[in-house]
Amino acid sequence: MEKEKYVSIFSKTATTLFKKGSVRTEEAGFMLELLESGSSTEELESILNLKLNDRHIVRRYLGNRFFAIFEQLEAVIGFGASLRIGLQLRLQEDHDKKCYAKKLAYPVFLVLTAYSVTFMFLFAIRPTIETTRASLGMGLGVSNILLQSIFGLFSITLFIAFGGVLYRLRYKQVAMYRWFHGKSSNNAWVIKISRRFSLLYGELHSHGRSTREIIGFLTDVKHQAVLVNIAMQMQAELERGGQLDRSIEDLDPFLSRILKIESHPDFAQKLTHYALIAQKRMEFVIGKSAYFITLFAYFTIVLLVLSIYREIMFPLQMLQGMN
Repeated sequence: MEKEKYVSIFSKTATTLFKKGSVRTEEAGFMLELLESGSSTEELESILNLKLNDRHIVRRYLGNRFFAIFEQLEAVIGFGASLRIGLQLRLQEDHDKKCYAKKLAYPVFLVLTAYSVTFMFLFAIRPTIETTRASLGMGLGVSNILLQSIFGLFSITLFIAFGGVLYRLRYKQVAMYRWFHGKSSNNAWVIKISRRFSLLYGELHSHGRSTREIIGFLTDVKHQAVLVNIAMQMQAELERGGQLDRSIEDLDPFLSRILKIESHPDFAQKLTHYALIAQKRMEFVIGKSAYFITLFAYFTIVLLVLSIYREIMFPLQMLQGMN
């Protein structure tokens, strides 16, 4: 009896974890390929051996954030199109994460290495060198306690700044987005938001929705604070009888120019083309950031090597002079 009870608890727990976890990117990509090739819902269920009327299954393929968008889209454009858009959003997010990990792993490793070497030098190596110099009656140079204090103050400041950025990214996303956009309209965050905007806008437009209807939908999208804020600005401009002018400046300049020609017969095609361009531009911006971080790390490491070399060689040179 006790055994059956524990088995039942384990089974329920395992089922819950299974339903909450997301499927692999490859599986989501395969489902998207089937949808884009024209497969129906029944064909998907037959090929993948699953029931798409089970919301837990759909959630596992899309993830929580994009599942919420899927549910909102479903009432407007239907199940199949909503699932396809949700999968595209999820796969774009996964691709961006892999790109960040691939491009930034090495420079971040270099920066952490430089920080660790600095810590070891100031708190393990230099105190020994300072003691040796004092025993030989040599000048001590800059106090190691002062250098340790500066390093500690720098570390605390860096930690507080990093925590502040994480807090603002979590609770003040719109303000942070505007700050980044003000510094450069060609950054990864702007491109990411613009690409997401173009995907949703283009899909709704292809289903015959008017600009006002599309903007009205985007103002209610869940878990997308920046996107909703931009859409609300657009809605306010339309209600005043104006054109989408000031509000779209918060998007990628490439997309802003496309939105101004909505009446053009190739508008939907241009939005699709923009999504492809945005993907490559995202990779370029991430690669550029990685390049500058790597340069900074190399510069820091060179300074550290020179400093350590000077600290170690100076007492040896003094001893040779005494001999």
